[in-house]
This record gives sequence, structure tokens and C-alpha cells, in this order.
Amino acid sequence: MEYGITEVVDQDLQPIGPDCFGNLVATSLHNTAMPMIRYLTNDMSAIRSKSCSCGRGLPLMDDVTTKAEDILTLRDGRLISPSVLTHPFKPLTSIEASQVIQEDLDTICIKLVTDVDFTEQDATSLINGFKERLGESMQVRIEKVEKLERTRSGKFKWVVSKVGLGI
Repeated sequence: MEYGITEVVDQDLQPIGPDCFGNLVATSLHNTAMPMIRYLTNDMSAIRSKSCSCGRGLPLMDDVTTKAEDILTLRDGRLISPSVLTHPFKPLTSIEASQVIQEDLDTICIKLVTDVDFTEQDATSLINGFKERLGESMQVRIEKVEKLERTRSGKFKWVVSKVGLGI
């Protein structure tokens, strides 16, 4: 028996086609006492157009991206998951904390709390890593700060997009 039904929908909760990135809606087929029907998660993904090679005929789902409000929208329409943005930071040990802010379709600001070992070479490496993932035309600037801002509720958002989702 299947555990549940997963749908990918647009902002109006209408199903969207294969390979289109959208909001995940889940329906549980397991909990009959308190079913969750078309529960809108805070996750995004896409249903792939090809079926699983196991032969069951079920569709495959693309990688799941959480916190839909933190996804970057690029000028060419691509949506970039925050998980993709972790890679440029991995080789750098001189960064204590970071926050990525998309100011508009063409501009990213990376706020950094760094230690004394942070160098211009580290900054260049970070900028190049972002351009590799977001495109050479993306303006990427680094701003060193003493501490990172939190939301009014006290939560920390690692990626903040001031651009609406392009779905």
C-alpha cells in the first residue's frame, strides 16, 4: 500500500506539469483516524517526467527544497535552492556565520561574520563560487558585519530573498 499522495502545485494550489518546480502538497493514506488531506507543506520540488526504472511506473520527484520563501529566483527563471549555496562556503574555515540576501534579480549580498584569518582570497573564492552557481552576470558583494540580523520573531534566516518566486 502506498503511504501517501504527493502533488506539486502552483500558488493557486492547481496541479502543474512534469518538471515544473512548485509547492508540495501531501495527503496521508496511512492515518485513518486523523487524515491530512492536501496539506500544504513549506517545501518545493518538481515531479519528473520520467518514471522510476524499478518498473512500478510511479513518477520520480526532484530534490526537495525547504523554506520556499528562501529560494532565489534568477533572471532566467531558474529557482535556486539554498542547499546549492552551501558549497562555496565548504572550503573556507575563516567564516563564523553567514547570511545570503538576494536584493534583486541581479544582486546578491553575502553578510559575513569572520575571524582574523579571513583573506581577500577567501572573498574571491566565495564570489567565484556564487557566480559559478548563479551566473557570471550576478553581482555578488561581501559585507563583513559584527553580527547577523534576526527576524522580529527572533528567528535566523540564512537565505533571504527580496524577489518573489518565479512560479
